[in-house]
Amino acid sequence: MIYGDYHTHTVYSHGKGSLMENAARASDIGLRELATTDHGFMHRSYNVRRMDWPFMIKDTVAAVKQFPKLKIFLGLESNILDRKGTIDAEDHLASVDVLICGFHRYTHATSIGEIFAFNAPIFMAGLMHKSTAKRVVANTDAYVAAMERYPIDIIAHPNYGLKLDLKELARAAAHFGTFLELNGKKISFSKEDAHTMLGEGAKFILNSDSHSPSRVGEVGRPLQFIREAGIPFESVANWDRRPGFRGQK
Repeated sequence: MIYGDYHTHTVYSHGKGSLMENAARASDIGLRELATTDHGFMHRSYNVRRMDWPFMIKDTVAAVKQFPKLKIFLGLESNILDRKGTIDAEDHLASVDVLICGFHRYTHATSIGEIFAFNAPIFMAGLMHKSTAKRVVANTDAYVAAMERYPIDIIAHPNYGLKLDLKELARAAAHFGTFLELNGKKISFSKEDAHTMLGEGAKFILNSDSHSPSRVGEVGRPLQFIREAGIPFESVANWDRRPGFRGQK
């Protein structure tokens, strides 16, 4: 069983429930930890508003009091924004317990130059369902730069939205102590890719990416994936044990 679910959403971004409801579900199914990780501030549609951050802190404190046996972390699913690995969490890192980084379309660009160098090429590659070798290298370099610049605990749904060199990503993740997610909604790499990443020393983490309280802790898809792929449970950071996150070491 997973020790905790470290990728969940609430109404503060585009989830359907509150943190209190998510915590109740986590407690009911026997999880020992829960991270609430709504979307970063620079998405155009379902971002967390900076004005809501103090209320999210208060909600976390209230949920901790309501469920004292459940350890609850206030996290953020930040967006990678440009070639330099900039993420949309820089001004709130001090109050983030679990930092996730992933790519999502329709984020605000960090500059006009990055629109043409990063955002637009990725958008076009998505439309054509094809990425050039040069684009894959640039995408991967951005992720590696992000892990170097920030204490990123988890890479969300790797290879989803923009194609990556998974071997290089895994090598960097192993070096920095960042976990690669096996996502409860989508896994965008093959079983062979998974073994390649393990070969570089990376570790996986199973998360639900739940957008409603009833889905908290739901990791059936990644469990099936690791069983079919023959991935050892020792390589899963939150399988019946607490993962050691970068920001909490």
